[in-house]
Amino acid sequence: MYHFCIDFQMSRFIRSFPTTLRLAMETQFSSDYHCMCGSRHGGLFVYTLEGRGVFRKNGKEYALLPGTAYALCGSDERIEYYYPEDSSEPWKFMWIAFEGELFETILSGIIETYGHIYKYRKKHPLIEKLMTYQAYSKTETILSPDEYGKIIYGVLNSLAESSERGLRREESHDIISLVKRAVAESLPSGISPDEVAGKLGISREHMGRVFKESCGLTVIEYILRQKMFYASYLLKESKRSIKEIAGECGYETESNFCRAFKTYSGDTPRSFRLRGSIHSIY
Repeated sequence: MYHFCIDFQMSRFIRSFPTTLRLAMETQFSSDYHCMCGSRHGGLFVYTLEGRGVFRKNGKEYALLPGTAYALCGSDERIEYYYPEDSSEPWKFMWIAFEGELFETILSGIIETYGHIYKYRKKHPLIEKLMTYQAYSKTETILSPDEYGKIIYGVLNSLAESSERGLRREESHDIISLVKRAVAESLPSGISPDEVAGKLGISREHMGRVFKESCGLTVIEYILRQKMFYASYLLKESKRSIKEIAGECGYETESNFCRAFKTYSGDTPRSFRLRGSIHSIY
C-alpha cells in the first residue's frame, strides 16, 4: 500500500545527473512481498519507519527496524529484501530511488566503505526533509538542479555521516572498556594515565577526552576512585593494618594514604573501618 509516490523532474537538464528520481512511502504486510535486485542500474535508499523488514545478502540477514536504513545499487544480483513471515505488524518504510551511472558509482563507493546497513538518529534532518514532500503526493514535482541535487547528495552524505557517527561510538566504547580493564589489572597499586595510554597505543589527550565525555570522570579520577574503593574493601573485609593497606595501594607512607582517603571519602581510614560502608565510597 502506497501512502505517497512522487516523481521529481529537473527544471533544466544537466548531463550526468540522475535521469529519474522517485520518492515514496509504503506499507507492506504480506510475506508475498519479496524483491530481488539485478534488474536495473541506479540506487535505492530505504528507511524503516515502523515494523520490521529483512535485508539479505549472500545468505546473511539483517533486521530492518525503525531508524534503520539500507542502501543498494540496483544492479547487485546478490541482494533481496522482504517482509518476514514471522512478523506480527506491518512494515512501513520510505524509499528514494534514482537512475544514473555517476551517482550509482558514488553510492557503490560508499557501500564498499561502510556496507549496506545504516542507523539513523531520531529526527534526522534528511528524513524530516523527505517527509515534507508527501504534500506533493501523486504528482510530478519540478525542482531546480540545486534542489534536485540536494536530495541525492543529502542521501549520500547522510550514509557516510551515520556510519562515521557509529564508528566513533564503537571507538569510544572500545577505549572506555580498555581503560577500565587496564586500571582493574593494575589494582591495587595503580597505574598512571600515561601508562594506560601507552598500553592502548593512543595519545593521552584523545583517551582522556573520550573517557571524560562518556563517563564524566577524567582517567586519573577514575583510577583514584577504583583505588579508594579497593582500599575501602580491604579496610572492611580484612584485618590488615592501615599501613599495610597503604603500601598495597601504592602509597609510600601511611599519612599520604590517610590524607588521600579522607579527601576522597570524607572519612579517615580508621573511622571508615569502624563505621563506614563500602558503597558509600561512591
